[in-house]
Amino acid sequence: MHGRRTRVLVLDATLLNHSARADNIDLLGDYLKEFECWTTDVVLDELRAGLPLHGSLRRALEAEWLSADPLDSLDALRAYTEWVRRVGASDGRHEGEASVFACAALRHGVAITDDREALRVAAAHGLEAHGTLWLLALLVREGAMTVAAAESFVEALVLEEARLPCRGSDFANWCARHGLRLGRT
Repeated sequence: MHGRRTRVLVLDATLLNHSARADNIDLLGDYLKEFECWTTDVVLDELRAGLPLHGSLRRALEAEWLSADPLDSLDALRAYTEWVRRVGASDGRHEGEASVFACAALRHGVAITDDREALRVAAAHGLEAHGTLWLLALLVREGAMTVAAAESFVEALVLEEARLPCRGSDFANWCARHGLRLGRT
């Protein structure tokens, strides 16, 4: 890591799901090789639930570059319970986000989710959390991928029904409108 502390990302189901469906899960792992990448057993259970409809999700479940946190320690259970309360996951929704936020908080990492409501809750509680497009912009800025590769990656996700705020062809413009630099400074 070139003398830097290992950076931790904790990925929610959306990026993993659509990357696997687009046959880009290994490519995603290559792009993220400078990060310690985690998800949670809750997220993996969400992916398993989608297997009957999308067998390609197995690729995400078997990704060797991705570690899974069972959130089974006392500290993890407390953190998860607190994030369930914060994101309102008691109705069965947002359990994946709550688990990702708990894992990110415990590992001092960055949560990656595309749920805007959950992102607002994370920000309100001081947790660094961002969406897929932020992550891709970071990878471009750091030279791990080109703008063209990011555009292609976004387009592949959108074609697999990812609900992102832009198409691949508008990625650079979207980043500019949202203050996300794509070049190194």
